[in-house]
Amino acid sequence: MLSKAENERVTRVGPGTPMGETLRRYWIPSLLSWEIPGPDCPPVRVRLLGEDLVAFRTTDGSVGLLEEFCPHRRASLWLGRNEENGLRCVYHGWKFDVTGQCVDQMNEPEPFASKVRTVSYPTVELGGVIWAYMGPADKMPALPKFDWTQVPKTHRSVTKVMEECNWLQALEGGLDTSHFTIMHRVLTNKTQQGGIGIDTPGVRGGPPMLEVDITDYGYAYFGIRPLGDSQYARGYHFVMPYTQLRPPDTEDPQVHGHCWVPMDDENCMVWNFHYSYGDHPMDDLGPRVADSGNAYGTHVDVENGFRSILNRSNDWGIDRDVQKTESFTGVDGINLQDRAVQESMGRIVDRSREHLGPADKAIIATRKLLLEAVETVENSGNPRGTGPGYHEVRAAERTVPNGADWRQILLPAMFPVSHGSQPQVKEQAGQLMVRDISFDDLKPQPPRDASNTRVPGPANDYGKQALARSREAAKQCRTVRDIPFGPDYYQKLDLYLPEDEAARDVPVLLYFHGGAWQHGYKEWSGFVAPVIVDLPAIFISASYRLVPEVNFPAPLDDAMAALDWVWRNIAAYGGDPNRLFSGGWSVGGTLASLVTLRRELYAPYGLPEDVIKACFAASGGYRYKHDVLAPGNSGKTYGDLMYECPEDELLAEPLHYVKGNHTPFYISWASDDFGHVMQSSQDMVDALKAEGCTVEYDEFNGVDHYDFNLAHGNPEDKWVSTVRRWITTT
Repeated sequence: MLSKAENERVTRVGPGTPMGETLRRYWIPSLLSWEIPGPDCPPVRVRLLGEDLVAFRTTDGSVGLLEEFCPHRRASLWLGRNEENGLRCVYHGWKFDVTGQCVDQMNEPEPFASKVRTVSYPTVELGGVIWAYMGPADKMPALPKFDWTQVPKTHRSVTKVMEECNWLQALEGGLDTSHFTIMHRVLTNKTQQGGIGIDTPGVRGGPPMLEVDITDYGYAYFGIRPLGDSQYARGYHFVMPYTQLRPPDTEDPQVHGHCWVPMDDENCMVWNFHYSYGDHPMDDLGPRVADSGNAYGTHVDVENGFRSILNRSNDWGIDRDVQKTESFTGVDGINLQDRAVQESMGRIVDRSREHLGPADKAIIATRKLLLEAVETVENSGNPRGTGPGYHEVRAAERTVPNGADWRQILLPAMFPVSHGSQPQVKEQAGQLMVRDISFDDLKPQPPRDASNTRVPGPANDYGKQALARSREAAKQCRTVRDIPFGPDYYQKLDLYLPEDEAARDVPVLLYFHGGAWQHGYKEWSGFVAPVIVDLPAIFISASYRLVPEVNFPAPLDDAMAALDWVWRNIAAYGGDPNRLFSGGWSVGGTLASLVTLRRELYAPYGLPEDVIKACFAASGGYRYKHDVLAPGNSGKTYGDLMYECPEDELLAEPLHYVKGNHTPFYISWASDDFGHVMQSSQDMVDALKAEGCTVEYDEFNGVDHYDFNLAHGNPEDKWVSTVRRWITTT
C-alpha cells in the first residue's frame, strides 16, 4: 500500500507536480504517424500530462507540437491553417513554426512576431510513432529506440486506445503477471470469446512465483509456474516509466507490449505494439487485435479520440451468461477486460486501502522505482530509463524441465548479444540486476613495444591477472555494467554496489584504470571493488578513450564526463553525490588528480567546486613533458604519443594545477616503481604540502609498479586500509 501523500505524489501528472516533472524527463509517444499523414495535412489535437497540444506536419515533413491555444487571444490552433512550414491561427493570422516561434502577424500594422513564442516541444519519429520530449533541453534522454521501433514496418503493428482512469492503475494492471491466467482465461475451447486457452501452460500451471531484477532502465521480472515435471517461465521487462514488454504466447520470434501514457490525472492512452524480430513479417494481426479488444471500429472509436466503444458508461458490454459458461469475466477481449477492472477502481484508486501479497512484487517494485525517480529528479539527477540500456531487451517465455536453471535458458533470449556487449543477468531476485561482466570480448588494443623488457612482459601479465581477479570479484558484488556517458566504446562505467540493496546515501569512489594512455579497460579495476563496497560504498570503474586514436586532453574530457554522470545519477543507485571520491592507478591516478584539481572545468557541467572530497592517486605520473621518453614505447616521447603541440603537455600535468587546491590527497607509489613515477610523486607531495593541503603519502617496499596495484584487492593491504579510513572519515 501507499500512503495518501505517496499516492498523490505518483498519480498527479500536471505541470509542476512531482510525477509530472519526472515523466517530462522521458520521450513520450504522442500520436501515430498516420494521424498526420502528409505535408500540410490537418492538425491533430493531443493531450499529454494535463496539457492540451496540437500536432502538425509541415510542408517539409517536420512535425511540430505546440500548445493548442494561440498566445494572442487563446483561440485554438487546431482550427488553424497548416501552410508553408507553419501553423496559422485563423482568428488574427498569427503563424508559428515548429519551434513555437511566431513568424507572421497578419493583423499587426507594426509586427512584433520576433518577440512572441508559444510553448513547443521537440519531436522524433520512430517506429511509426511521433514521440515528444517535454522536459528541460539540457536533460534530454537517449532516443526511444526500443527494439520494436527499429524493425521494418512490415514487422510491427502499433495501435492505441484511451482508458478512462489514472495512468498508474492501468500500468500496474499491465505489469501484474499473476492475473492473466485468471481474468483472461476462457472456460471452454468451444467459444469465440477472446482469452487464454484452458490447455495453455499458464492456465494449467499453478500460481506463479515472482522474481524481480532491478536494472538501470527499470526491471526484468519473471513468473515461474509449476507444471508437474516442468516449469513455465515467463519473462517480462518494465522500462521506466510506463512501458512493458511481454512474451507473445506463441513460438514465433515476437514481442508484444504496451505503454500507458498519462493524458491527465484521470485518463491515459494505452499504446499496444506487436513486432517480429525474425526474418518473416508479422502475420495478419486482425484476429489477435480483435481478441485483445483493440480493433478499430469494433472496440475503438478512432474518430472520438480513440475512446473504447465499450466503457464505463455501458458496463464494458459484460454478458453474464457468457461469464457463466465461456469466459471468466463475460467481457469480450483481453485488453477490454483489463480496461474494465482498472476503470472499475475509480478514476484514481486509493492505494492506502490495499492489501498486497507476494504476487504483487512487481507492483511494489514499480512504486519504489517511481518514487525514487521523483526524488532523483527533485535532486537534479537523471532517473532510471533515460539511458539506452533498454534498447535491445526482449521478453520471452520457455517451458523448462524441473531441475534445469530457467535463468540460463530464458535470459539469453531476453538480453540478445547483438553488439557483443549486452550482458546477462546473474543475481538473485529482488536485487539490482547483476550482469556477467565479459572478460573475453573486450575490444582489441595494440600490442606493447617488445623492445623494452621492463614494460611489455609485466604489463601483459598484469592485464591477465587483473582481469582474472576482477572476474572473481564480480561474483561477489551487485553490478551494473556498461553505463554509457558518451557514444564511444570506451566511454562507459561499471558500477559495483553494496550487498544491501536498501543501502542509501553511501560514499562513492570513482576509479580510473592505468595503461600508459594507450591500453587498459575498466574491467581491469574490478578486483578493487569488494574491499570498497564492503564499507558499504559504491565503487565505479571508468574507461576513457585512448591514444593514439585521440590526443590529450580527450581522456581528461572523458574523465570529466564520467564525473558529471556520477554526480547527477548516483543517487538512483543508493550513492551520495555529496560524498564522492576520486582514485586511480598509474595514468588513472593522473586522471583522478586532474579531475580533482582542475576545478575550472567544472563550470560547464554545473558541478560544485567541492564535488570531490578526496583523491587517492596510486603510482600516478604528475609531470608529462612532451620531450621526455615514455616508458616502453621504443624511444617515443610523450609528445609523440599524446600531444598535438608541446603546449598541450600542461593539460596532462597535475603539478601544474596544485596551486590553490584544498582537496585532501593520498599519494602512494612502489619502491621499485618507474623512476618518473617515484620522482613526480614526491614532487606532488611537496607541492601539496606547500599549499597547506591535507596530504598523506606512502612508499610501499618490495613491490614494483604492477604488483603494488594488484595488492589493492587485499583487505589487509595498507593502501586499502588507508583508503577505507579516508572514505569513512572524510
